[in-house]
Amino acid sequence: MILCTFTIISCEKRPIMFPEDFGFILKTDTDEINSIDATYRRRYLNKDTIVVLKFTKAELTNIYSLFLEHGLNNFPTNYEPAFQTASAPVFYYEYLFRINGQYKSIKFTSNCFRATFHWWAKYKLKQLQKVAGQIEQMTFNKKEIQGLQETDIGFF
Repeated sequence: MILCTFTIISCEKRPIMFPEDFGFILKTDTDEINSIDATYRRRYLNKDTIVVLKFTKAELTNIYSLFLEHGLNNFPTNYEPAFQTASAPVFYYEYLFRINGQYKSIKFTSNCFRATFHWWAKYKLKQLQKVAGQIEQMTFNKKEIQGLQETDIGFF
């Protein structure tokens, strides 16, 4: 018989210290969300549209906590996994962000994988996609964005 015991010392949640210089840019094939310049760009075949997009301190704190929760701050400075296989549709993402004076770039493509893709790499990719999805949802719910016409760029 095997007996397992666990001891929990403390589950106290510490408050998140929001860095004053936090800012990010999330680029996709059709959109660019830029909290640093307070802009949103939607790409079209003939001409891009740029609108002013400001996040509140609460929204930026929420996004920052997502970065921490999903470990984006722990990725290498220039992270771009190599992939060999893709399944359609494929979407390109790029995070550029600044935390406490340090800049990071994370680039990835959804629906891509290596034949020998390690489970941890798949997990990290899911974390990147989850944060991107939550930032996009928060952005697309803003009235400044809801009035924009859908992109005419197609995917294959």
